[in-house]
Amino acid sequence: MPLRNIEELTWVTKLDGLITSDKTGAWCRLPYPDHPNGCPQYGEQDTCPPQAPYIWDVMEPPFYLVTSEFDLSAHVADYHIKFPDWTDRQCRNVLYWQGGNKKVLRLRAERAMRLGGLSACTYRPEAMGVNVYATAAIAGIKLDRIRDIHICTHVAIIGNKRRPQ
Repeated sequence: MPLRNIEELTWVTKLDGLITSDKTGAWCRLPYPDHPNGCPQYGEQDTCPPQAPYIWDVMEPPFYLVTSEFDLSAHVADYHIKFPDWTDRQCRNVLYWQGGNKKVLRLRAERAMRLGGLSACTYRPEAMGVNVYATAAIAGIKLDRIRDIHICTHVAIIGNKRRPQ
């Protein structure tokens, strides 16, 4: 039987609200391994801070959280078997798995938007002021923290383009 409602998709969650802050863009400047100044995309792309628009300026409800999960722990275990000389960090390298998971997310978001008749999507909600961890938590979704990540969950937020006032 064909799906008739966006909420029938198991990887889509309706959001009752968004937790936003003007500080989320600053998180992109936090240091991480081999990037002492934070993300190298900061200030380089229109979809990244500080150029990225605030979500409320470009989108409006209803909002839905679309997810795509990747079992990073299983991937690392498999890679340790395939490449016994590799370090844990080499096995976790995003170049070997992230593109595939982001493609799944994009296809899911596109399908959900068609089904829901929605017109806007962001794959970088933090850049637009959304606290993704807090927003997901109030929707009943627990995201692993980056430091102890086992399941990597990529997210998109879909809704409608904001109508001019």
